[in-house]
Amino acid sequence: MKKLLAGLLLVTPLAHAQIWTAVTPYNSVCQAGYACQVGAVHSIRILNDTPQPQTYDWFFSVKADNGDNISKNGKVTLQPGQEWRQDNIKNIGYMKFNMRGRKMLHCTTQADGYEHGTIKKDGWADVS
Repeated sequence: MKKLLAGLLLVTPLAHAQIWTAVTPYNSVCQAGYACQVGAVHSIRILNDTPQPQTYDWFFSVKADNGDNISKNGKVTLQPGQEWRQDNIKNIGYMKFNMRGRKMLHCTTQADGYEHGTIKKDGWADVS
């Protein structure tokens, strides 16, 4: 029985990475046919608890149903035990809506690497 337990401990991963993500969409009031400011506030924290360096691709995005996109992205390599964070990063830009009504804005904060973390929330732009 002791050999079986010792064998299980050897194949169980002892380390992992941790990713925390957050996004807060801005809601906007816009005028049809004119550039309108839209955006979101993103936060991300990555902790490499593995015994080897890990590389992560991170991504902040605000995407409208019409295909317009405002994004920031990058890559970070973390040494064992190292933490990387970006807190309350404003991802703001301009979009133009030609039709009136409420337009959905899909906001995403994401990290991909040894582990993955994603959060999505919707905001809106009221176009008059």
